[in-house]
Amino acid sequence: MTQLEMARKGQISEEMAICARQEGVAPEFIRKGVEDGVIVVVRNKRHDTVQPVAIGRGVKTKINVNIGTSKDHTDLALAGC
Repeated sequence: MTQLEMARKGQISEEMAICARQEGVAPEFIRKGVEDGVIVVVRNKRHDTVQPVAIGRGVKTKINVNIGTSKDHTDLALAGC
């Protein structure tokens, strides 16, 4: 079951609870944010040592950006930028 499906059923996942502790908010705040579509809980199941992270409204801002162009696209206009 996905985080969104759990949130819509009123269930708080382990990942939501972890994110709530990290953010210093109630787990229900994270669950409601996921249900409303303003918070996303991300977790990479292949890296079990990495904690899940909440991204969105009312939580700390976390941004991971790769700025640059692909070696396959040397012309920014063609790359859709």
